[in-house]
Amino acid sequence: MSFEDLVVRNVEGERRFGRSELPLQVGTGSDCSVRLPGPGGGPVALIDLLDGLPIVQPVGRNTSLRINDTALDASRRLIDGDVLRFYGSEIRISIGAAGVAIDVRLEDSAYVTQAPEEDDRTGLPDDESIAPTAFRRAAETQAQTTGAKRSSLKFFVGVGLFVLLSMSFLLFTSKSVEFDIDPIGPDEFSIDGGWFRLPVGDRVLLRSGNYTANVERDGYYDIAQTFVVGDEPSMTVRLRMRKKPGRLLVVTEPAVDAIVTVDETIVGKAPYGPLELEPGDHALRVDSDRYLPFSDIVSIEGLDRLERLHVQLTPRWAEVEVQSEPPGATILSGDDEVGVTPATIQLLEGTHDLTVVKDGFSAWDGKVLAVPNVDQTLPMIHLLAANARLQVNTIPRGANITVNGRYRGQSPLTLSLSPDIDYEIGMSKAGYGVTSRSLRLQSAASESITVDLSARVGTVTMNVEPSDATVYVDGRASGTGQTTLRLSSAPHKIEVKRQGFRDWSDTITPRPGYPQTVTANLRSLQAIARDSVARTEQTAVGQTLRRVEPGTFPWGLHALRQGGAPTRLFIQLPFRRHS
Repeated sequence: MSFEDLVVRNVEGERRFGRSELPLQVGTGSDCSVRLPGPGGGPVALIDLLDGLPIVQPVGRNTSLRINDTALDASRRLIDGDVLRFYGSEIRISIGAAGVAIDVRLEDSAYVTQAPEEDDRTGLPDDESIAPTAFRRAAETQAQTTGAKRSSLKFFVGVGLFVLLSMSFLLFTSKSVEFDIDPIGPDEFSIDGGWFRLPVGDRVLLRSGNYTANVERDGYYDIAQTFVVGDEPSMTVRLRMRKKPGRLLVVTEPAVDAIVTVDETIVGKAPYGPLELEPGDHALRVDSDRYLPFSDIVSIEGLDRLERLHVQLTPRWAEVEVQSEPPGATILSGDDEVGVTPATIQLLEGTHDLTVVKDGFSAWDGKVLAVPNVDQTLPMIHLLAANARLQVNTIPRGANITVNGRYRGQSPLTLSLSPDIDYEIGMSKAGYGVTSRSLRLQSAASESITVDLSARVGTVTMNVEPSDATVYVDGRASGTGQTTLRLSSAPHKIEVKRQGFRDWSDTITPRPGYPQTVTANLRSLQAIARDSVARTEQTAVGQTLRRVEPGTFPWGLHALRQGGAPTRLFIQLPFRRHS
């Protein structure tokens, strides 16, 4: 079904509007086709035909127009029985075979003044008789002069009318302003500017001009937003409050030295805080040497609230129980002494080389895999009695002693060794050479060895060409020309340098008691460049061209004089390079 016109019925009668006269303006303005009483002075909605069917569309941001008790905030199609309401006024929509009818009813409008009701005259007599009075001469009456009494009722009525007219003027010339505050429900709200403001429901009537809206709420930054009220009948001022940062306090369990990182930035050591963070998600990480790293995403609500984060750190080590028979043996993890049996030791995650030693017994060696926070107990370690003892002394003292590559301690040291086994005893000390001794002890033997670890040097003689080149040892200048060096028996980097020549270098290990002689001939950079140039060149026709360096060469010819005697003529010609 399609319609081509609309019929509007109100107190003025019935009017028909064709398609060319659409859309119909509905509102409080004098130019509106469907005029309704209410605040403002313009249209609030448009009624039109779309594809032959009626629709209604809101105008501006006025939310006072409702359809079927729901605010009209978007265009929608009208159906039979729809009711539009505006401050008590009703617009009923009827759609039938006869067409589309719009009935306007103003009976319940809040802006229509009702006529006063007549006094109830019930009980009064139909006819009232007038009683005569006696006539008296004017001379018999005494002239009385009465002054005109001023009526107080008229004064108050006048003042009331003036106030009413003033308020009406203000109401109909003021603009409706709605304040959209997010979040809703501020603690304080005020408006600065102007001299007239009247709250009406969720809106405020204001005169044209400049104003400042002040909003306060706990946990949010205060707002002082300026806005301008112009000629439009209504407007909406949006006020968006921003949350204050939150405060975060990070505490670890247990309380150990830990580094706190927030959003990939190191902020300090735990316990740390309060740290101001913007509302939202933040990446947090806590690192400690002996604990597994902790990481998580922390949601900060903000609003200047203090939040405590208790981080439960997981140990990175495992507790390992070690027992030996007999007890009282020393437990070594690598080169470090970690306890005496029976003992519960802490090993960081990973694989560890454990050694259990006791004087008079053979050492026990084993590997232990430590899993973080997983305790374990090693099987009983039975130490075997050692039948041989070896006292190891070094000069100087405090050298590291190894037996078959396994660390045993520092000299002087007494070793308990099994008999009839070949052992490699290693001795080393920082700044000294590494020395080893191979030995085999008999049953019940008790021996001692003393090893001198004094540094040993060898002699290296450097013959250099050119003779004014400088010799460097491990980056330090040691002489010029032929130089004799006394160096420790360790690899050394020898360099020979001279300006204009290519450097010479080599790694040499001196041998104590075996002098060495090394010859270093430097090549000039000019000779190297000259050798890099080809001496001959082949032409495209197969001819060979030979390179001739600049210089002077003889040029001449042979001739025969009369009598057959030969003669020669030579001159020196200079040969120069032309660029």
